[in-house]
Amino acid sequence: MDPKLLSNIGLGLCITTFALFLVGLIPCLGWLYYFYWFLGLVGIIFSIISLVNGPAEGKMNAIIGIVLVALAWGGGFVRIILGGGIL
Repeated sequence: MDPKLLSNIGLGLCITTFALFLVGLIPCLGWLYYFYWFLGLVGIIFSIISLVNGPAEGKMNAIIGIVLVALAWGGGFVRIILGGGIL
């Protein structure tokens, strides 16, 4: 598969993960956190593959995707800890 395509798919999944994180901040929608962990994992896998194998112009998309998922996972982890694991 084309590494640039993988980079774009990874970036799309990572942006979706970050959007689900933001929506999950709304009270009573915290259950979305349990779904976006897996979506972010797939996005990170695609981003890492394109980062290792891809051309220079696709690497920025991969890095942006990885940073977005890291921010979403970190924020979600803090949100779940503050809520005591309760949605």
